[in-house]
Amino acid sequence: MINFLIVLKLSLCGLTFGYALKKKFNLDKYLISFSCIWVFCGYFAGYYWNVMWLDVLILFPLLIVFMEELIYEKKVLKYTLVLALAIFCNYFMAYIVCIFLALKFFTLNFKNIKEFLLGGIRFAICSICGAGMAGIVIIPSYFILHSTTISDESLNDVKFEISGKISETLKNFMFGEVSNAITNNQFKANIHVCLFVLLLFGIYLAYRKINILDKIKNCLLIGFLIFSLNNEMLQFIWHGFHVQHGIPNRFAFLIIFMLIFCAYEVIKDIDNISLLEKFIGFIFSIGFFFLIYYYDKSIYTSFIISILIILFYFLTLIINYGSRILIFAEIITFFVISSASVSIDSLAAYNTYYDSMQEIQKEFDLGDVRSKYEEIGIDSGDMYSYKSTLLSQI
Repeated sequence: MINFLIVLKLSLCGLTFGYALKKKFNLDKYLISFSCIWVFCGYFAGYYWNVMWLDVLILFPLLIVFMEELIYEKKVLKYTLVLALAIFCNYFMAYIVCIFLALKFFTLNFKNIKEFLLGGIRFAICSICGAGMAGIVIIPSYFILHSTTISDESLNDVKFEISGKISETLKNFMFGEVSNAITNNQFKANIHVCLFVLLLFGIYLAYRKINILDKIKNCLLIGFLIFSLNNEMLQFIWHGFHVQHGIPNRFAFLIIFMLIFCAYEVIKDIDNISLLEKFIGFIFSIGFFFLIYYYDKSIYTSFIISILIILFYFLTLIINYGSRILIFAEIITFFVISSASVSIDSLAAYNTYYDSMQEIQKEFDLGDVRSKYEEIGIDSGDMYSYKSTLLSQI
């Protein structure tokens, strides 16, 4: 039954994403291909098992469409109701989406200051109404979470600084760097997306007919999201003012979403893009991989494979044939490999978790960790409640 739910929800994720592309660009070209690119990306490959998140990911593309209708067409009902439903389904993922919607608002185009202010007020009021409609979930959850140990965490516990190696995070864009379901590396990110998208994003930067201001706004938003992957304080904020454990960078799907939307803006006009602009985009994309490889020589195999795939995609754009076939070959291969890896890694992580708890129990029986329990404020008689907290703080 759970497998059926996963397949159904992933299918609905692709359906709503395709709907968003259709509404945004009014184009059918590559629609199925890009919907599959979204569903078969590294984020879904790593976290598809987390079924409770998928409900919000189904609604997420609809919220983007309905937010623009709210701003440009003053249609308030659909955005408000879908936002309320998203919060009701999973308030944690909805919280991440709400932050993104607030940031995305500043990338929209307004004719004047008055339109910007009125649109902002309308957006804020409808967002508050949507949250209020889901109050039956939010209010009890707030009081319950406020009584747990994580409620003691605050911004004073983290610093606004780069943590971990950025190259270690960005290498996950490469083919061959599989997704992770559970990892102790808190700066790991399931951000792999079909390399055709990265090639098209390079062309997006080079294509002169795309408004330069739109490019700047979208690139700033993508840059901020990528910067957040390795910034301790921003991670803390993105994760509900909570230090993430085990499942890092849960907002990474936003980066993939932005890249695909930018790529689709290119593909709709690909026949009119000059060979020079395509070549410059190709140089941008492989240059990005060369930069990552420069700082992390351990990814040689993934680096070479990714460069070759990008090259093949570039050639399909030149001859105007074969890109769809290569897209499906790449995303299915990646998803199968990553899904298998996720299953194996999850089993290993569970076994490690179980073994760790057994060891903790032995130490507890000897009285060696009783003081640690008292230090972090956990009742030493309640084995169930302190498992995850103890593992994260010992």
